[in-house]
Amino acid sequence: MPTTAGLCGVLRCGRGPIELIFTRMADALRGKQPIETAKSDWYCVASCGFNSTGFERGVVASNTDFTVCFEGRIDNRQSILESLSLPKDTTNATLLATGLARSGDAIVMQLIGAFVAVVIRHADRNVSIFNDHLALRHLLFAKDANGHFLFASDPRQLLPALGSDIRINRHKLFEQLSPFYLNDEGWIDFSSTLFSGISRLPHATQLTVSATGTVRMSQYWHPPDTLSRKWSSPDECADEFKFLFTKVLAEQLDTDRKIGAELSGGIDSGCLVSVAADIRRQSGRSSTHFNSYTLSYDKPGLVGEDRYVHAVSERWPEVSPSFIQADELTGLLEFGRYHQFRNLAHPARLNLPEAFVTLAQQAAADGCELLFSGEGADWFLEGSDVVWDSLIRAGKWRELYTRLSIMSSRGRKSTLFRYLTSYALRSLLPFGLSHREFVREYYSATWQSTIPDIFCEAFTRELSHNLKCQIALLQRKPSFQCWSQRLEHELLFPPNHGWQGIPVDVELRLPYLDRRIVEFGLAVPPEYKFVLTKAAKTHYGARKVLQRRAFRDVVPRVVLERQTKATYGIPVLARLANNVGRVFVADDECHLENLGILDLTRLRKVLLQLPSLSDDDRLIPWLDGILGLELWLRALSHEYGSYS
Repeated sequence: MPTTAGLCGVLRCGRGPIELIFTRMADALRGKQPIETAKSDWYCVASCGFNSTGFERGVVASNTDFTVCFEGRIDNRQSILESLSLPKDTTNATLLATGLARSGDAIVMQLIGAFVAVVIRHADRNVSIFNDHLALRHLLFAKDANGHFLFASDPRQLLPALGSDIRINRHKLFEQLSPFYLNDEGWIDFSSTLFSGISRLPHATQLTVSATGTVRMSQYWHPPDTLSRKWSSPDECADEFKFLFTKVLAEQLDTDRKIGAELSGGIDSGCLVSVAADIRRQSGRSSTHFNSYTLSYDKPGLVGEDRYVHAVSERWPEVSPSFIQADELTGLLEFGRYHQFRNLAHPARLNLPEAFVTLAQQAAADGCELLFSGEGADWFLEGSDVVWDSLIRAGKWRELYTRLSIMSSRGRKSTLFRYLTSYALRSLLPFGLSHREFVREYYSATWQSTIPDIFCEAFTRELSHNLKCQIALLQRKPSFQCWSQRLEHELLFPPNHGWQGIPVDVELRLPYLDRRIVEFGLAVPPEYKFVLTKAAKTHYGARKVLQRRAFRDVVPRVVLERQTKATYGIPVLARLANNVGRVFVADDECHLENLGILDLTRLRKVLLQLPSLSDDDRLIPWLDGILGLELWLRALSHEYGSYS
């Protein structure tokens, strides 16, 4: 069975005993360390996770006031230990219990890492549950038929305890089958799940349950929503980024366990692996194993990417590269060889899911305890050419003129005029008009609300109404100082990383999503991330300025000076060609038809067009969306017997 690290528990807020319920939940926990539990007549908790540093043991700690159950890791452990005058070998649970006794809940706000913490207060029988700033560790919760409060890291720990009546959240189906999810890569409601009655804890949230079962939630941290102008130049900003990223990565590398890292050959992963190798060399750990893992392809557009990986390993010989041929790893997890790894919380949304599991499991087979990834940096550090409103608001007229001159020299004046009309003038419109134009521009698929003729008429009407509600919600979201800033916030919050719930056997670490780097990146003016110069031959060549300038002394030049980006996107056409026929054309039971969503007669007519569709056809995301959802429902039925 794959590792399903996490925690679970039951609070007796209703009628009847809780021991049997808890046993069913704990049976679904799997991890690399023994399950630890804490029990009384009114609560039961258990935790079982990774042990990639050695400090994850002893995840339960108790004193006269608290019982603490902790799953995850604390990256700023050393500074917290020093502030509490605790020895280095203190477990994370004991650290938290000591901090609670001295400074209350404020100690949790100081933690940086990936975690879920349960704090049981004995005196008043109140229980608080905290998660990390980006919900890197998932937590779900529900109430059973007897009124008991249940919480867990995975639906597999909750569903057996909730009984046989598994109900699908129809409202969430609208979200899964809407352009906002399929085309615009967003979630409207991060707190809901596809299971009716099961909720998800949003990021950076404290959930408190009283003895009577009353639930309250409050967010203890908010990402910055304003830009900072304290830096005078991109170089100065890059220097601060270099210091911060090196500090964060050094904290996450503070382990003697064998590590691995994804290495695509791009700038983000190239910087991560190179800086990590530099840190390990300076700390005397360069003799220990450091593996990199690369998905290798023969398809056009990706041939030749391996040369960037070799450039990194040549610069840092202690990095041992491994290449995984991934051209055929295009399927979804549900009914492939990795069906046990599927994310039950929702249909998997990651690029190349079979390839990701193959890579992670290869790292585990090689003895790696943790796997570093450069994921996340694109969402708020890559930079965008949408910098004009920021330049104008900051009064940087000389820089504005320079950039316009470069753009003018590379194209027609009419093209430049249309470009500025779209991305400079509209973003400066008053009276909320800019807000409306932003939604039209960046959520165009949702705004246009074009629904293909593959659904039942009743579902189409409901979905159309739902799209209008989504547009209204998007228009009511807070304004930001510039369009680029809002784009970055909406990629990150709600967190755009649900794929991390896939239970591979190594701990995934994402240094770019450290809270301090997120706060830094969101506060950087967009013109410091995207710098258009004569040396930047392409728009991509003008992006990722902070990484390019910060790590010129450690990252191979050929990587930092890249002018093009390889896109490891979902091989949708291959997946559809291999699966749509056997799923929707065959005579097997269709779950989406049973739910009153799909009209199979209409769908099969549309599928006749499949051989002639191109990668950018508007129909492709819809077909891929219903394929993923149908396979997810079939796997759910196979695993649990029935649902409604």
